[in-house]
Amino acid sequence: MMSDVSPDGRTVAYVEAASLDRVLLVPIDGGEPVPLDDRPASQRTAAFSPDGRWIAYAEVGEGRRPEVFVKRVDGVSGRRQVSSDGGDQPLWTKGGREIVYRRGNGVYAVSFDPLSGEAGTPELLFSKPDVGRSGGQRTHGYDVAPDGSRFVMVLEEGRPNRLPAVVVLNWLQRLGEQVGR
Repeated sequence: MMSDVSPDGRTVAYVEAASLDRVLLVPIDGGEPVPLDDRPASQRTAAFSPDGRWIAYAEVGEGRRPEVFVKRVDGVSGRRQVSSDGGDQPLWTKGGREIVYRRGNGVYAVSFDPLSGEAGTPELLFSKPDVGRSGGQRTHGYDVAPDGSRFVMVLEEGRPNRLPAVVVLNWLQRLGEQVGR
């Protein structure tokens, strides 16, 4: 399942579902997929930093609790944990100096220095009891505005008559076909 595209549009990060889910990076113009990390742990929900130098991802280790890590895309340095007491579904704010992630019903933010790779202390931004996971472990159920000031989230409110989500592929082409009629 596709997780993110690098800011320069040249690399795709996706999760390969297997006995251990792996985040793989593959050039968009072809080439062999390269594992983000060879550790024996399941990885999921990867997100490139706005400058494309870092990638944040969740990993489930021996404790069976996901944590958020960052790693340089070029592999120059090892991974660094940025969450504490669990974390999943990391995203970057536009400036690349903050990572937001989910833990249970809470959304947390942690400052990040893109030059040193050092992360601050995670802080709870807000908690909402009916926030859903949107498709399970490999996808984000939310997004953050570029300036980090607002969020859009999938809510699971237990409504029995939910409308299905509709995804339209090739929407620009279809729009042209509709306009040309």
